[in-house]
Amino acid sequence: MPKTCKKCGGKFPFRVTINGKRKNLKSRRFCLSCSPFGKHNTRDLTGKIKPGPKPKLHTGGKICNFCNRVRHISSFYKGYGTCKKCTNRKKLGRDIVLKKKAIAYKGGCCKHCGYEEHYAALQFHHLRDKEASWNDMRNMGWEKVRKELDKCELLCANCHHIVHSKSPVHF
Repeated sequence: MPKTCKKCGGKFPFRVTINGKRKNLKSRRFCLSCSPFGKHNTRDLTGKIKPGPKPKLHTGGKICNFCNRVRHISSFYKGYGTCKKCTNRKKLGRDIVLKKKAIAYKGGCCKHCGYEEHYAALQFHHLRDKEASWNDMRNMGWEKVRKELDKCELLCANCHHIVHSKSPVHF
């Protein structure tokens, strides 16, 4: 009677010949398709989290909810369950998504020269009554950001510096 794979539900035999040698698969939980022979796959392929012993916390330690590493309490922002490194990484990712959305809203390229290669080189130039800089806008909701963007034009870093310089602008 064949065994059943815990991942895909497929059937596989107790014994098989691999490279001319007879192999016993009696103790395997996964078929050869899900866990190839000789790969020493020791992780659980079912996707279920195994309850295991919690890491030992040293005095003043805490476990990060994102990376599951034990870190000193000073490595966490007050009231956060994730360490500073993971919190900053997640925040940076959200900021990049917001900037790309704002760039798409403003047309996707520099108004003066048409540059559109990389989002990091594009900036928002306020034309009138500036209420918030981009650093402030990153922490606002999309509706407030959109209202502020309506007062801006999208420029590449070079054109933005030229606009703010004392020399006359030639476009």
